Amino acid sequence: MAFTSYSFIAFEAALALLYYLLPKKLQNPLLLLGSLFFYGYAAAGFLPLLLATGFAGYLAALLIERARGAARRAAFWCSLLLLLAPLLLYKYLGFFSEALGRLFGTPVLELSLVLPLGISFYTFQLLGYIIDVYRGSAKAVRDPVTCLLFQSFFPQIMSGPIGRAGSLLPQYRQPRALDLQNIRAGGFRFLSGFFKKAAIADSLGLFVDTYYGAPAAYAGLPVTAAVAAMYALQLYFDFSGYSDMAIGAARVFGIRLPENFDTPYLATNISGFWKRWHISLTSWLTDYIYIPLGGNRKGFFRKQLNIVLVFLISGLWHGAAYTYIVWGALNGLYRVGEELLHRLRPGRLSAGAAVTWAKRIGVFCLVALSLVFFRSTS
Repeated sequence: MAFTSYSFIAFEAALALLYYLLPKKLQNPLLLLGSLFFYGYAAAGFLPLLLATGFAGYLAALLIERARGAARRAAFWCSLLLLLAPLLLYKYLGFFSEALGRLFGTPVLELSLVLPLGISFYTFQLLGYIIDVYRGSAKAVRDPVTCLLFQSFFPQIMSGPIGRAGSLLPQYRQPRALDLQNIRAGGFRFLSGFFKKAAIADSLGLFVDTYYGAPAAYAGLPVTAAVAAMYALQLYFDFSGYSDMAIGAARVFGIRLPENFDTPYLATNISGFWKRWHISLTSWLTDYIYIPLGGNRKGFFRKQLNIVLVFLISGLWHGAAYTYIVWGALNGLYRVGEELLHRLRPGRLSAGAAVTWAKRIGVFCLVALSLVFFRSTS
């Protein structure tokens, strides 16, 4: 049930109508049932896994909150491993077994597991919740319906944005009255995302796919450069459009999802780009991996190492393949190069318009080249 399909629009409208007609105490149960129907419509075989993971996260948070001392730490780490286990099994076991087999010359364990839809997104969302409960920055949810809804809310379960317990759980706990402003704003946001995806991204995709289908027929630097730019824009409008549709669909129900894009190609450096691109993932990696690794608190060299490690994890999160690892490493090296330039040249360039746009073009070219490398080798 793609967001750009008539069936989704009918589903959204029917669910919203019931949502505001039924008593407010039934809002969350209805949204949960609708979300499970939405997920089951696309991947019924993985619905038990989704529910099992959600209940595991629900029980784990309660256990962590009640436990003390060593028992609390043990419960926390066991919970992380338990929630990560399905993701590691379905997404990474085959890849790493093949990599180790090639490295040591041993027989390769061949697996042909189908990746469950949305598992990377809902796993990270649950992990963030568990970590927040362990840190004490969030309270464990007593109501299983609310916890399961937090994990499986249909606008975001397939491709995000990745939500946080601190912002979403309070919204689910409060009854939501009919608000025409939410419906208007949500509908407009959904339509703007629909236009980005269907009119811009899909149109650019026709040119890009034609080129990659027969690159030898379109040789030449101008054509290659144009395709690189179109491919970078295609990915942006595709993913940004999806995020807009997800945010708009949720807003209709009075739920505000986090923003995911903020004109990333207008950034003037690589760090600025990653603060604007897939914001929910970047902030998740920063808060739950980069900072616990030491962030920038343990010296310049350790900071650069942490940056590269986080980007390698980001690459692997996008997919279990060597190309994703290389793509992550490229972006990590871009960031390290930026840090070195700032260290060698602490003074800033003039903030004139020409310099600003030169920086933006440079960022766009770096990102486009890394994306073209990824597309060409995948």
